[in-house]
Amino acid sequence: MAVACDNASYERRPVEWQLPKIWIISAVLGILLAAGTWVIRGTLFLPDGGRTGEIVFLEIALTENWLIIVTMGGATQPSLLLVIAIAGVDVLATCFCLSGWF
Repeated sequence: MAVACDNASYERRPVEWQLPKIWIISAVLGILLAAGTWVIRGTLFLPDGGRTGEIVFLEIALTENWLIIVTMGGATQPSLLLVIAIAGVDVLATCFCLSGWF
């Protein structure tokens, strides 16, 4: 619902892809996801086997939520409703993982 009422800009004609921006965003997200994967892998060596399920869930939840904002066009600012919805879901997902509600 929040994405449906977002402040998305549009053009009447096709626009050129902003390849440098796409490459930078892809590289940053790739590095973050790789780091998260190595954190998950590191928890496997803990005596109790770690909390890999919670870490994987949190990595996916946070990454997918912020990907909406990261991929917006340069002229588009996210609506307040969208930012509140994403922040709420992130806080809720983090609480699930920290308290074991998963």
